[in-house]
Amino acid sequence: MTKVFNLTEAVFLGSHCCALLGSSDRRMSAKELAEGTSSSEHHINKVMRRLHRAGIVDSTRGPSGGYEMAAGSADKTLLELYEILEGPVRGEACPFGRNKCPFDYCRLGNQIRRISVEFTEFLRHTTLGNLSENKGGDC
Repeated sequence: MTKVFNLTEAVFLGSHCCALLGSSDRRMSAKELAEGTSSSEHHINKVMRRLHRAGIVDSTRGPSGGYEMAAGSADKTLLELYEILEGPVRGEACPFGRNKCPFDYCRLGNQIRRISVEFTEFLRHTTLGNLSENKGGDC
């Protein structure tokens, strides 16, 4: 069955790795993060490098190295993380990116725009620190 709403793997990995790191009292290796997210170590490293360049996580090389949350990054929002990994969020109403609808009005009743605005507001008001605090719910 096709999913109506789907985040990219990079956003999934970035947010979940930040949640793991935020709830840990030590550095975690890419291998540990990969195991914790059931993901590829290669993909973890790719995402974490981008978060490191943006100052979200700190990285230490070597046998006792790994990743940890950078000072002050708990106050960063999911919107900031999303835009680091995917680029600026656009407020498009049309899911097809069209400027002009072939109909007089949106046949979807502008629900796509409403949902997009609501989700963007969720991202804007949820911090990385909130991720490690959230203990309940399913994926």
